[in-house]
Amino acid sequence: MFFGKKRSEKGATDYYTLGRDGTLMEFEIAFAELKARRDPRKGIDRLLDGIGAAFHLGRPESLQAVLAEPERFSYKYCPYSLDVDYKKKVEINVAQELFNLLQDAAAPAAAVKLALALLPKDKQQNLLDATLYKAVAEFSKTEIFAGALLGAGADPNAAADGRRAGCITARAVARDLPAATLKLLHDHGADFDLALAYMAENNWGESLRDRLESYRAKTAGKKEEKPAAQNDELLIQLAETVLELTQRVAALEAELGENPRGGTPARRTRAAGKKRPNP
Repeated sequence: MFFGKKRSEKGATDYYTLGRDGTLMEFEIAFAELKARRDPRKGIDRLLDGIGAAFHLGRPESLQAVLAEPERFSYKYCPYSLDVDYKKKVEINVAQELFNLLQDAAAPAAAVKLALALLPKDKQQNLLDATLYKAVAEFSKTEIFAGALLGAGADPNAAADGRRAGCITARAVARDLPAATLKLLHDHGADFDLALAYMAENNWGESLRDRLESYRAKTAGKKEEKPAAQNDELLIQLAETVLELTQRVAALEAELGENPRGGTPARRTRAAGKKRPNP
């Protein structure tokens, strides 16, 4: 038993109310009691919902503790068998908890910063970057979530979750997310060249790289560039055409400039807006 336990009318513990109204110590005791059960998921989900509500009511301590030490708030469950080997360790899904938190947040970026306040700066940055990758790779309503993470300091060019730089934008393109999401990444400094390099390095298909170039044109306001080899060929053709035209003009000027009476060639005064003088 732990002090201050909140019970429903039927006598069962109301874990949502406990999480919402209880202290950090009460939350920790309740969590420890739940994780000892065979299948604690339902109770823990309610408890986490409760501390999310407490966060919005101005009591962020319990949620801050969970997000600062997700490995501490892990548990094992065995819903179908008593076999110990079947039990699985489950860590708190930080990305999901942050996403749930933002559903009722008036200022999403500020809410993310407050929720992660107990983390050291370097761990905070790593978590923001990893969560941004997870957001673009897996979540719906990505624009809202990504916007909050970027506003809180997530780096769109980060080498998130052990991947190379450019992975976040590349994954957003691979999921065919709306152009508004790519523009959001770009506005916060996403480097599309890094994303292209990441795609090439991981042997992603040409169609995805073409899609990124299309996104670049729409999002960054740049025209789609033709491959360098094709550009070089066009320049060569243009130079040859200019040379040919120059030679033709020179020959024509020489022909028109000859004086049939044997005098000096007439000057080209028409270009200056003057009439050619009478011979």
